[in-house]
Amino acid sequence: MSDIFRAWIALAAAALSAAAIAEEAQERKVALVIGNAAYKGSPLGNPVNDARDISARLSKLGFEVILKTDVGQREMSRAITQFGQKLKEGSTALVYYAGHGIQSRGRNYLVPLDAEIGQETSIRSEAIDVDQVLEQLQPARVSVVILDACRNNPFERRFRGGPGGGLAQMDAPKGTLIAYATAPGKVALDGEGRNGLYTSELIKALEEPGRRVEDVFKQVRNNVARQTDDRQIPWESSSLTGDLYFARPAGGATAPAASVTAPAPAPAVDASAFELEFWRSVERDGRPEDYRAYLEKYPEGQFADLARIHLRHAGEAAKRPDAVYAAGFAKAAESQCKQAVVLLRHAAEKWPDHASAPAAWQTIVRCEIAADRKPHAKQAIETLVKRYPDAKEARTVRKLIRDKVR
Repeated sequence: MSDIFRAWIALAAAALSAAAIAEEAQERKVALVIGNAAYKGSPLGNPVNDARDISARLSKLGFEVILKTDVGQREMSRAITQFGQKLKEGSTALVYYAGHGIQSRGRNYLVPLDAEIGQETSIRSEAIDVDQVLEQLQPARVSVVILDACRNNPFERRFRGGPGGGLAQMDAPKGTLIAYATAPGKVALDGEGRNGLYTSELIKALEEPGRRVEDVFKQVRNNVARQTDDRQIPWESSSLTGDLYFARPAGGATAPAASVTAPAPAPAVDASAFELEFWRSVERDGRPEDYRAYLEKYPEGQFADLARIHLRHAGEAAKRPDAVYAAGFAKAAESQCKQAVVLLRHAAEKWPDHASAPAAWQTIVRCEIAADRKPHAKQAIETLVKRYPDAKEARTVRKLIRDKVR
């Protein structure tokens, strides 16, 4: 046998092997499903049932499912690694998490059952950074991450001015959709039956064949928002470049389960998302030169007023709360509600024990109602009434709930 013929055979075998691997990867669908409920001191009612029911539904849709319930940090980390090892180039990946989740400094964390978080600085060592999960998705051609973890922060009282309820917004990597049970920074409602409301609607939507993933989550969002009178509005961040289907269309196989069409043109760059990420990095470091860099790039940006206040009081940390609150109230008095909400929300979240915090939330409510942003107004009302139930501002906005919001 000539060397040329041997080389041809080797090339042909390699090509056939590569084709087989590609076909296997394209058909391979792997899901990681985690539900944590039995937390000490802050147990949840639905997550274990949610995880089991989602797992059963995904198995019927052809996913290989790794299911974990009521697990600690070590087992969660091992499950995430095992999940990543199962993903091949071109496969479809799905991650579902139900349980406590918290945000800190713009990052999101999933809380294991054995987490001991006494202060904000211990979050990174006790909880699972969502970015750790996203890193495992790199081999997949298309990925969906579902976070039903936007409940009240069980550790909030231990953090002075630390993270509140809900999760922070994340930009989805290319080929990924990240779905939240409610809008970033907001808190989802617990279900009264076997499943949480969000997951209950998700299971129903997954049962309908031939629907794009965006349409599935749109249906979930509409149904949850309707049932909660807009108090909970599910949210997605997507950078999918093709059409993803969970189930075959009825009566045909024109769109295979969990298949992806040819990539579409890349989505347009969201300038506001870049600005937000820039600002988060500035806030994390808090150096004067960083605030100057932000103002140089965004002199009229949505956080420009905050940046100027920080620069004006560089080295005078004690004066910053008063300055930010005062600037926010001044903007509201000038009917510049958009800027007022940015300033006052920043102040009220960063310095919640300040004497002006209740008035800040009341002003935010009025601004959101004036802008016809009723879901945001309701969230602000709920925050005010929950955090400052005895404040005169809380009594005032209770009337707004009856007269203007509902």
